[in-house]
Amino acid sequence: MIYLTGDTKGNFLRIQEFCTAMGTTEDDIMIVLGGASMNYTGGQYDYIKKKNVSQLPITFFFIHGCHEIRPENIDSYEEMTWHGGTVYYEKEFPRYIFAKDGEVYDFNGYKTLVCGGGYSPNKEFCIRQGVGWFPDEQPDDAIKARVEKACEDNDWKFDVVLTHSAPSRLAPAIPLPPMVSEASMDHSTEKWLDSIEEKLKYNFWFCGHYEMDMAMDPFYIMYETYEAFPA
Repeated sequence: MIYLTGDTKGNFLRIQEFCTAMGTTEDDIMIVLGGASMNYTGGQYDYIKKKNVSQLPITFFFIHGCHEIRPENIDSYEEMTWHGGTVYYEKEFPRYIFAKDGEVYDFNGYKTLVCGGGYSPNKEFCIRQGVGWFPDEQPDDAIKARVEKACEDNDWKFDVVLTHSAPSRLAPAIPLPPMVSEASMDHSTEKWLDSIEEKLKYNFWFCGHYEMDMAMDPFYIMYETYEAFPA
């Protein structure tokens, strides 16, 4: 089985409960739509978390979110081909698979486009505290070009789209932290996703980021619920 869920923010207790309830095995896949915070520091804190989570009987496929170091910027990560697309992984934790933005994967025979990343509303707080914010959290021009090329190569048709942020026309309002104004928010990723979504033909689009669960068929925002991947 392949499942989808939203941000975990480094806390996998609910995933553990899900795995127990569903009787999952390492052959099952949990797609986390960003915000997993598995690469939060790049150091010992992350290592301990990965060791603990590695006890769970499931394989993870992580979309890049906010508050995460991109795996391509960590020396321990290597590339491999998985479900038809390039992914990042560490040899010590082979069941933690990280998507490469702009890649196309085959899940259950469904052609699936992935593009993670987004803007952190609490960016200034993180910078002041020196934790959990990285300047490349949003897709850059190279990633956007790769996504657009993937769309062109596939005639702008995909069965499934997996992102962290939502196109701005579909994005809900986010409760902002104290002292943060809407005027200070950077919605460039969401506006760019508008330009993708308006041209794209797709059957399902799933995203995380917004700490809520909302279904606007065929568009789904996920947080703490679970969906079986279309079969």
